[in-house]
Amino acid sequence: MRLGLIGCGSIGSAVVKAIARGDLPGLELAGVTDLAGIDAAAKLAATVDCPFFAGVPALLNVKPDLVLEAASADAVRSFAACIFECGADLMLVSVGALADAEFFGRLIDQAKRQGRRIYVPSGAIGGIDIIKAAVSGGLDECRLTTTKSPRALNGAPYLIERGIDLETIREATVIFEGNARQAVRFFPQNLNVAATISLAGLGWIKQRLESSPIRHATRNVHEVFRPRQFRRSDHPVGKSTQLGQSEIELYGNLVGNRNASVRQPAIQLGT
Repeated sequence: MRLGLIGCGSIGSAVVKAIARGDLPGLELAGVTDLAGIDAAAKLAATVDCPFFAGVPALLNVKPDLVLEAASADAVRSFAACIFECGADLMLVSVGALADAEFFGRLIDQAKRQGRRIYVPSGAIGGIDIIKAAVSGGLDECRLTTTKSPRALNGAPYLIERGIDLETIREATVIFEGNARQAVRFFPQNLNVAATISLAGLGWIKQRLESSPIRHATRNVHEVFRPRQFRRSDHPVGKSTQLGQSEIELYGNLVGNRNASVRQPAIQLGT
C-alpha cells in the first residue's frame, strides 16, 4: 500500500518515523506535502528518503492508495474530493471538518459513488469501542473533559474572540463549556476528540465538553464520563493515547486486511 501524507506536524511526523523504522511492513511512503511548514516537511522527507511535493495536486499525481490528512479541517474540505478522484482512500485526523452536516453528507455520497473509503482513527482518545457499545445499550449523552497546557490552545478562535489571555492563568480553569459542534468550531486545531466521540454514535449535541488549561501540564489529557445510570458514579471510560499511535495501528490493520473479501463501509471509525 502506497501512502501519501498531507501535514508534517507532530502526528504526520510520528507516522513517517514509524514507517522509516519498519514498524509498518507493506506500507510505502509515496510522498509528503504540507500546507504551511514547507521547509520542515522537505527536511522530514529528506531524513527518510521519500519524495516531497510542494502541493497536494502534485502529491496526488503519483497515485497513492491511501492519503493521510494530518493538516487541518480546511485541508479536508479543500482536498477530500480530489483525493477520491485520484483513486485513493482517505484517513483524516481533522475530524472536526465532519461537524458540517452538509459537507459530511456530500463526502459520504462521493466516497460511495467512487468506491472509496474514509478512515477515522480513534486519535487521542481510548475507549471508543466502549462508547459505541454503550450507545447500543442506550447511552445518549456523555461528558468530555480536556486538559491542556495554555500554549497548546494558542490561536484558538474562541480565545481570540473573547480576548482571553492564557498567560494570566495560573491554575486549572474551565475556559469553555459547550457541545461538540461548538467545540470543533471554536477550537478547530485542538478538540477533534469531540468530533470522534460524536461519530461513535452520540451525535454532535448530546455531548458536553469542558476544556481547562493547566500551566504545568506536560501532555494533553482527555477523559470521557458516562452518566450515573451506566455506573454507580461518573467515571472516565477513555483517556488520551500516545501521539500518532492510533493512526499507526489503523494503518497496520489496513495493510494486514488489504486483500480481505469482506466489504468495508464507506466510513470506518477507530482501529
